[in-house]
Amino acid sequence: MWMAALWLTTGAWACDSDKLAAVQTTIATAPNADLRRKKLMSSLNEACTFPLPVAEALRSIPSVSVPDGFKLEVTAARKASSEWNAACTGGSMALERAIAARGPARRDALWGPCDLQRYRFIDSNELASAQGYVFLSILVARHFDDQGVSDRVGIPLLRTLIGAGETTAPPPTATGVWATARDAASAAANLPWNGLTQLKAQELLDLCRQTASRPPPERIANKKVEFDVCAQAGRAIDGAGLQTAPYALTLQGQTVNAGYYAAAQLANGDDLLLATCADEEIRGAVQWLVTQIRKGFLPAVP
Repeated sequence: MWMAALWLTTGAWACDSDKLAAVQTTIATAPNADLRRKKLMSSLNEACTFPLPVAEALRSIPSVSVPDGFKLEVTAARKASSEWNAACTGGSMALERAIAARGPARRDALWGPCDLQRYRFIDSNELASAQGYVFLSILVARHFDDQGVSDRVGIPLLRTLIGAGETTAPPPTATGVWATARDAASAAANLPWNGLTQLKAQELLDLCRQTASRPPPERIANKKVEFDVCAQAGRAIDGAGLQTAPYALTLQGQTVNAGYYAAAQLANGDDLLLATCADEEIRGAVQWLVTQIRKGFLPAVP
């Protein structure tokens, strides 16, 4: 009886290597990387029985937007905490740092702390530019290892899921106003509350408005920089207690923080900006304004 229960428990998590190989063949016909990834996620649950949060994310992500897909994989990694801790030696601390980061910073939060080289499907440079679902890939890689899935079958699937070697978007501009804004936002994030003066608020708000006036292609490529400097301007305005123009705006009968409002305008069109914001206070303030915009209580464009 005990042996039968043990067999059922271990068998329930098994992967069918033949089905995984068939998935590899099926997704190869998709015309681009995004469709290959969607077909892969739609098929993996038929070949393996994953922990419930992982299975739910794999089932749901193909039918939602990229920002919502990111939220779903983050939710899966947080809910499947025991599986994540087994997959990543750095545990929840590494996960939360990586959620709040992008590019090389996300790579640094995961590569060493999670000992990812043991999974063999990606190198550190590829991880920094991965275009797919990083956290799900780590969970699936651990599951493949536990179930003895061969590298010949598993590695191509994992590389598709994580988006290794795919063409990336243009990198943020590293010169001029964007470099200044990036550095100013980074420095301001480390300031204590009593270091947030009117002078600092003015500096950050000026940079926020300078970035907003740049040509659209630059703004698209540097959206995270613009969001960060505007959000930090909002924090500085709050910290300095500034409640008059130009630090506060009156819109549709409401008085709002000009920095947070500028950040909310950006986040209204890109949920990923909020999802990857590490500062809970900023995230809460900007999310409230995004909700006001989406309900029509504030204009999307002032």
